[in-house]
Amino acid sequence: MELSKLLANTQLLMPEVLLFLGGFVVLLIELTQWKQKRDLATAMLLLFFGLAMLLLVAQAYGSFMLNESELVAVSAFDNAYLITPFAALGKIVVLVAGILTVLASLRYVEIHQVSLGEYMFFITTSLLGMFVFLSANDFLVLFLGLELISFPTYILTGIKVKQEKSCEAGLKYLVMGAFSSALLLFGIALVYGAVGTTHLEAFDQALAKTQSSTFYLGLVFLLVGFGFKLSLFPFHAWTPDVYEGAPTPITAFMSVTMKVAVFMVFIRLFAGLSQSVFVESLAVIALLSIIFGNFYGLVQENVKRLLAYSAIAHAGYIMLGFLDVAHRSEAAYGMVFYLINYTFMNMAALFVLVYLTSKDKYCETLSDLKGLGRREPWLGFVMIVAVFSLSGLPPTPGFLAKFYVFKAALQGGYVVTVVLALISTLISLYYYLKILIVMYMEEETATTEKIPHSVGIALTMAIAVAALLYLGIFPSHALSLLPIR
Repeated sequence: MELSKLLANTQLLMPEVLLFLGGFVVLLIELTQWKQKRDLATAMLLLFFGLAMLLLVAQAYGSFMLNESELVAVSAFDNAYLITPFAALGKIVVLVAGILTVLASLRYVEIHQVSLGEYMFFITTSLLGMFVFLSANDFLVLFLGLELISFPTYILTGIKVKQEKSCEAGLKYLVMGAFSSALLLFGIALVYGAVGTTHLEAFDQALAKTQSSTFYLGLVFLLVGFGFKLSLFPFHAWTPDVYEGAPTPITAFMSVTMKVAVFMVFIRLFAGLSQSVFVESLAVIALLSIIFGNFYGLVQENVKRLLAYSAIAHAGYIMLGFLDVAHRSEAAYGMVFYLINYTFMNMAALFVLVYLTSKDKYCETLSDLKGLGRREPWLGFVMIVAVFSLSGLPPTPGFLAKFYVFKAALQGGYVVTVVLALISTLISLYYYLKILIVMYMEEETATTEKIPHSVGIALTMAIAVAALLYLGIFPSHALSLLPIR
């Protein structure tokens, strides 16, 4: 490749370059003996994140600003990397989640004596992997991005090496993640054997017209691999243990960013999937995920495990939007709107737990929340907004998000699936509202400690709640800003 062409391609990847530089700057600062190195490392990382965000906004909305009828897509590295407004939107969402995680983790890593440089470096590396994954236009690049997401997340899950539960969660995540990656890679190999290339354009064309059994077998393995990453039933077994054992800020981070990245690639990759056997299989998987997640959520006393089963159910809800074969681009609006909502409502709920965590006490169980709504009204308000949105009660954005995916499934003709999903949703109200009942109607324990104030976590919760209120009050405006055409 000519030097001039390489430089031109690198310019298109400036958001990725900024993340790469930000991660290494933080590591270098951590090696110094400066007294204020934690504050400097955080400030530098947020600066790099902010610059990357500006470039991503330009990539996502440049066409809107120029009033162009078609969204601009630019390829790099011999069409192996595709920069589109849709991919840029996914990068913006995961980067926002990354920024919120960094702010929410500042006190957490200090009180638990975790190396800030390593912690932030792995978060940044995982974000870099998501950027590569979202822009991949070749299966090999896509797999590289997925592994770049996964390995830092395995490490972050088990980063509290002195805690048995964290190490166990990290090991389980590594084993199950490696297994799912192997299945995905086997699917890629079969697709390559059937199509003759790893470029995604050829995959799109084959999806529409090929009758090869090898291709269809590869498609099955691809769907199974994605199912593991999305915690869809029956590929969900790792989720509750990993969510419970991981540091709470990392649980918040991986629970939303992985879903956003993988679902947005799933939408793009399988947009042409119309074979009834595959679509009906996705309908069954979505419904079983909803039923299984909601029913197992009923018996949970650990809030992180409860939200893990909730995540399984929400993955099923989002998948319902994919059942409308005839209007899939329209359904994509609802699915992306759901993903954005899920990002803020799940992070808001988990950040309340982060705020309540101290050096000597982890806030993870329902009993830890007793009397919280009366003792700390503002935390109670954050949890109310998050729980109402997660449960899909009107007039929250969670209700609108569920409405959009249910509508898509109905348009696809899956009436029975929607009815059963609605019944399961009503049942899920019990375990969601159980959180609020404990917070407002049960007496706090006599040994309740005073909660030390944390500006970083308070700011993240304020941002999450503000985003949810905006999405609930102005959903039409939010939908109009999505770069999907």
